[in-house]
Amino acid sequence: MNALTKILSTSVEDIKDKFSLYLKYLALPFIAMVFYDFFGDYIVINMPSIELAPANDEMSAITLETQGFFSGLADITIYLYLQLNLAFITHKVTLGRQSEITIIDGLIWRKKHIPFIKAFVTLILISFLMLIPIIVLLSLTAFADSGFLSDASGLTTSLYFLALALPFIYLFSRYSLIAPASAANKPIKLADSFSLTKGYGWIIAALTVIIPTTLEFLLNAIPFTLSIIFINISVIFSIILLTNCYKYLKQVNVSAASFHENT
Repeated sequence: MNALTKILSTSVEDIKDKFSLYLKYLALPFIAMVFYDFFGDYIVINMPSIELAPANDEMSAITLETQGFFSGLADITIYLYLQLNLAFITHKVTLGRQSEITIIDGLIWRKKHIPFIKAFVTLILISFLMLIPIIVLLSLTAFADSGFLSDASGLTTSLYFLALALPFIYLFSRYSLIAPASAANKPIKLADSFSLTKGYGWIIAALTVIIPTTLEFLLNAIPFTLSIIFINISVIFSIILLTNCYKYLKQVNVSAASFHENT
C-alpha cells in the first residue's frame, strides 16, 4: 500500500472510529467558525470605533481608509483565532490525545495552546515570506498595464497563477508538519519538518492543499448556506489528513532508523 492510499485510508478509519470524539470536541469551534463565516462581515463592520470628525474630503478619505485597514485586520485576526482553535482540537483528537483537552479548549486559549500557537504563527510568517517573490513577480508580469497577461485569455492567466502557486504549495507542505508535531507535544523545527517530508512533498501537498482547495472551489457552486458548512468540514478533513501524514512519516522514519541499526 503506497503512502497516499495509506494516509487516506487511515484518515477515513479515524473519522469512523473517533466520530463521537470529533463531535464532542469540535462542536463548539466548528459552530463558531461557521457562525463567523455567516456573520463575520456584520460583526467587524459594527465593531466600536473611534469616530473622527474629518475637516475636509481628503481627511474623510484617509479616515475611511484607516477604518477599512483596521476592520480588515480585525477580520483576519478573528478568522485566524478560530482556525487555530479548530486545527488544535482536530490534531489532538486525531493523535489520540483527547485526554489532554477539554471542550472549552476549542474556544479559549490556555497555556497548553502556546506550543501550537508558536507553530501556527511560524507557518503564517513563512507563508508570508514565500509569497513575497510571487507577489513581486505578479506585479511585474500580470498586474502591470504592460504585463504579458494584459491581453491573455482566462485559461492562460489561470495556468500562469497555478504555475506560480505550485512552488509555494510544495514548500508550505514540506514545512507544515511543525503543526501536528506541536499538537503531539513533540515540537520540531522547520528544518526537521523539511527533512521528515523528503520524498513526500507532493503527496502532502495533494492531500492537504490541492485536493481540499479543489473541493472548496467545487462546493462554492452549491447554495451558500450548505457550502459554508461543507467547506469547514473539508478544512477539518484536511487537518486530519495532515495529522496522519505526520504519523505516517514518523513511523516510516522510525522503521528506517531501526533497519539501519540492525544492518
